[in-house]
Amino acid sequence: MEQLTHTVYLIRNTITGKAYIGKTGRSLSTRWKEHVSNAFSLRKNPRCRNTYLSRAIRKHGQGAFESSVLSQACSDQDAGEIERFWVVFLKAYDASRGYNLTLGGEGALGHKHSPATRALLSASHIGHKQPPEVREKIRRGMLGRKHPEVAIAMRKRKGVKYPPMTPEHKKAVGEASRNRVWTPESRAKVSARRKGQKMPPLSPEHRAKLSLAQHLWRQKKALEKSCHPS
Repeated sequence: MEQLTHTVYLIRNTITGKAYIGKTGRSLSTRWKEHVSNAFSLRKNPRCRNTYLSRAIRKHGQGAFESSVLSQACSDQDAGEIERFWVVFLKAYDASRGYNLTLGGEGALGHKHSPATRALLSASHIGHKQPPEVREKIRRGMLGRKHPEVAIAMRKRKGVKYPPMTPEHKKAVGEASRNRVWTPESRAKVSARRKGQKMPPLSPEHRAKLSLAQHLWRQKKALEKSCHPS
């Protein structure tokens, strides 16, 4: 007997009655947490943050939604066919009744925004900041959460010492930095970003290192001048 590995689920807004039909190869609780994360996380892809369901979760709060299992299937293909049935049966593709962007089966990946819509989505994120109450909700939701294996691996990678650069590599990096041309727009952006920033006070050890470096640099210049008088 084949094992049921995929779930078709229903998420219903208890305030408006609107429905969302989805499918997953994981547990329903895990998938629901992902929907909530997509709605509130600033690091998510804008396409995930701006679906009908994500906007509804931000508007009504995650407590206004209830989830349930509709059916289970042995494969993603079978789950897709069942998902399509429920999307059509409940008319969840109709914006007045549900939050599905497509007729189901392929997920949100089957939906493509027009260039005008993509431009509007991009403009809506410029300078956008979450209000304090939303940030507090996100903070509480992250408490006690276990980081995925990928995040743990990336964190461990920070302590990795990479092999030293070859002289050729150092020379190439130096030349690229020296020859870089800053446009007026780039200079203005850097200036605006640094405006109001205060550098932390230097430690005595740091001051001593800077003083020694300046002293050695002056000695080097004086030696070069004496060896190559003008």
